[in-house]
Amino acid sequence: MARSGRVERRTDALSKERIIGAAIEILDSGGESGLTFRALAARLATGSGAIYWHVKDKDELLAAATEEVIDRVMSEAVQEAEPREAIRAVALGLFDAIDAHPWAGAQLSRAPWQPAVGRIFESIGSHLDALGVPD
Repeated sequence: MARSGRVERRTDALSKERIIGAAIEILDSGGESGLTFRALAARLATGSGAIYWHVKDKDELLAAATEEVIDRVMSEAVQEAEPREAIRAVALGLFDAIDAHPWAGAQLSRAPWQPAVGRIFESIGSHLDALGVPD
């Protein structure tokens, strides 16, 4: 019997958030080399052109995925009111995040100018200020 060649397409709307979530899943299972727009399109049941509508290229996608991972860490660390505990929460959260998502650690060190790195330094710096540590 001949195959129709039709690909099952999704019925829900594609969003940047869904793309980033799928990219994180691919990165976690296959690393950076496993993240291709073809693999991402297959995971999302769409064409790669639809993905390019939301993200410019793989570098932008890696940065967005890293942002998502770091945002989770920072939102959990913000819950700590005591500056010492907040710094500890950031450090442990980053360690756990990089342990769970090794590609994120590589991305942070490869592109230290990205907003995620700035947010980490800003958080730690503000807590050090609250502790009275001099400049």
